[in-house]
Amino acid sequence: SSYLIHINGINLLVDPVFSGSASPVSMMIKAFAGTNNYGPKDMPQIDYLVLTHNHYDHMDKKTILSLAAQTKAYIVPLGVEKHLTGWNIDPSKISSLDWWQSKIMTPAIRFTGMPARHFSGRGLKRGGSLWTAYLLELFGYSIFIGGDSGYGDHFSSIGKQAEKIDLAILECGQY
Repeated sequence: SSYLIHINGINLLVDPVFSGSASPVSMMIKAFAGTNNYGPKDMPQIDYLVLTHNHYDHMDKKTILSLAAQTKAYIVPLGVEKHLTGWNIDPSKISSLDWWQSKIMTPAIRFTGMPARHFSGRGLKRGGSLWTAYLLELFGYSIFIGGDSGYGDHFSSIGKQAEKIDLAILECGQY
């Protein structure tokens, strides 16, 4: 679920999980072969670290802490900022977005939280924070990041709201 987007000298890292496990217990839910070829030391300076929700396969504490010194800003769904600040991430670097809420970072970079069909939860507690997809407007391009969204009517609403989508990055297999 992790990917790096590099455009015009800007690096966006989405849902980084580089610890080799998507679980609070490292012996469980190991990375698939070939998906753990890169780690924090292989990453460039991160301008925006984007999180779609707080599940372990999208928000890995060990990875986020390993990248903290080289990360300039975090874009997260409402409520997820509590995890990051609890891990001593500087709150001034964190932008929390609700569905349909936008944050203009520069004249050429805008993030908009979009609805998703999923849920949040870490440990035994479900809920407590939002889960989201994003529309990233970068240098005249629009990239839709679906997070772990399942299919639903929200895609129609997103299509109507977005003027255009040049690239859609959708997960598969959640449902």
